[in-house]
Amino acid sequence: MARFYKKQAHSRTAEHLEPRYLLTGEPVITQDGSVVVVVGQATDDVVELQLGDQEHLLDFSGHQYVFDADEVTEIRIGGGFGDNSIVIRGTDLDDRGRAIGLTGSLTSSDYTALSFSFQQTTLVGGAGNDYAEIFGSNEADSLQGLPESSVLVTPSTVLIGEDFERVDAYGRGGNDVGQIYGTQENDTFVALDAYVALFGAGIDKVAILTTHRHESH
Repeated sequence: MARFYKKQAHSRTAEHLEPRYLLTGEPVITQDGSVVVVVGQATDDVVELQLGDQEHLLDFSGHQYVFDADEVTEIRIGGGFGDNSIVIRGTDLDDRGRAIGLTGSLTSSDYTALSFSFQQTTLVGGAGNDYAEIFGSNEADSLQGLPESSVLVTPSTVLIGEDFERVDAYGRGGNDVGQIYGTQENDTFVALDAYVALFGAGIDKVAILTTHRHESH
């Protein structure tokens, strides 16, 4: 029997669910040991996963589910055939994020969250010593690096890293453009042939790697 619960719209009680295909836009959810797999339908899925120390909270296009963090250590989420977006939020542990193409991941010592078939992926660190990598395409990509976030836009995806101690963004051979923005504090800017980086005391460290054109502000 699956060890997860669906929140009720008008009640704080929970309904115990069997793995099954759910109607009215609900995803297909299965569980094998400590691994949960969630797959959307052919709709534009909007998904948010909040990882936690005691519970993992999932909102899948308005349908909410709760997973016991002691029993569920890995969650794999797939979008349907629509234009899908996902936000995965970490905790105060040291999170490691990675986003490339339609896939994303956020991992720590206690959990692993994986996503696939999402046109927009947002990974959010927390209070830990968090690090993320986001990868562009072989076409013309655009990166905007701000103190609290990095946004990499490709012709087919949007990849965002927020609240990470450091974000490394990689171009992959296209005619790429990168912009990075400093703070009002004393920032350090480094420019080499392979990459540029801007480091600010007490804020996210943003690096732009292997892009063709870089601008700093």
